[in-house]
Amino acid sequence: MVKDLLLFSTLLLVALSASGRPQPLVELTIKERGSVDRESEPVTSGIPLPPGRVENVDHLNLLDHEGNPLEVDIQAVNRWWKSDSLKWIHLTFQASLPASGEQKFTLVKQNARRASKTGLQVDENNEQIDVDTGSLRFSIRKRGFNGIAEAWLEGKQLLRSHEGGLVMGCLRSRCEVERCGNDAHHKS
Repeated sequence: MVKDLLLFSTLLLVALSASGRPQPLVELTIKERGSVDRESEPVTSGIPLPPGRVENVDHLNLLDHEGNPLEVDIQAVNRWWKSDSLKWIHLTFQASLPASGEQKFTLVKQNARRASKTGLQVDENNEQIDVDTGSLRFSIRKRGFNGIAEAWLEGKQLLRSHEGGLVMGCLRSRCEVERCGNDAHHKS
């Protein structure tokens, strides 16, 4: 009977892992001890992980007590040297609690990459890093690093690098500054 139950539990765990459903790793309980209502208070917590369990923070997410994903920053702090899997992570998120209340959160591993509610997207290739916040978009070159290489705000190009320097435009007025080498040209 015990062997059958153990076999069933193992098969269930394997089936859940293969199904793409989030796998619970750690349950966190936050308690408000100051008798004060808390609204969107920052929370930071360190979490140890067993060897070989999680390879990449992109496959981790934090769920509230109803199973909804939260905006969370997850940083890898340390790795197991034999497996290179994550050993220790830091979570930073916001929580709201009533005075003297408590709330449970669950750290889960999932097969799909964590989606951002903010719309922030970062893409990287061999040449550059592109960051898009929705209204602001900019690129940073990896070779010949010169800070921000190009920038757009609400679809209008603000900044573009040039072999000889920098070309910058203004949004609200008609000014434009070009800098090529040692010469600066102002247009209005």
